[in-house]
Amino acid sequence: MPLPILALAIASFCIGTTEFVIMGLLPEVAADLGVSIPAA
Repeated sequence: MPLPILALAIASFCIGTTEFVIMGLLPEVAADLGVSIPAA
């Protein structure tokens, strides 16, 4: 597999994974800050 394609695939995976981790932690962050989930 060409290196640029591999780099794009890895970057896409990392960005997608990061977004799901943030969504999973959002209720805890909102609770710690004392705000509602939409406000967080």
